[in-house]
Amino acid sequence: MRIGEMARALGTDPPTIRYYEEVGILPAAERSENRYREYGDEDVRRIELVLALRRLDVPLGEIRTLAGTCFEHRCATGTQQLLAVIDRRSGTSAQADRGATRPGRSLCRPATTAEQ
Repeated sequence: MRIGEMARALGTDPPTIRYYEEVGILPAAERSENRYREYGDEDVRRIELVLALRRLDVPLGEIRTLAGTCFEHRCATGTQQLLAVIDRRSGTSAQADRGATRPGRSLCRPATTAEQ
């Protein structure tokens, strides 16, 4: 998927995605033969996470750390860190909400069949 397609699908714009790549929150995108940025499913999930955290006014440095943890496949740690950030930012208990709605589901990655 190209940057414009992904930006439209996620409700943002290409310069925002390029900025997150430039400051190291997103890894450099794969490039096609014609040098267009190409994004896969994991890139989409990472950008969704970044945009959600920005809506909570989480600072970019903290987002960089959280996204790195989640996408280095340290999901248990990343999930706990994300829940703590959500709790701090929203004033509610994401831990309780998470347990009531989807036990065992990691916030870092899509649920597998066994987790749903």
